Amino acid sequence: MQYVAVKFRAEDKRTYTYHNEGEPVRKGDRVKVLDQLGNGRKTVTVDSVGDQRPPFATKPILGKVEEDQRDDD
Repeated sequence: MQYVAVKFRAEDKRTYTYHNEGEPVRKGDRVKVLDQLGNGRKTVTVDSVGDQRPPFATKPILGKVEEDQRDDD
């Protein structure tokens, strides 16, 4: 399993950690996650990837965004 730090906007200083059990991702990839309310999906950018579980619960990455997909479906 990968633990993935993402940024919602390029200028963000803070990252948010999710887990990934699907296709491996790497820094710079765009992935889909649930929004804060859990009602919709957001496209975010992977900032870093590791394999050590953080000391808090994480939400799953919903999948990798292919280049031909739109931002927020």
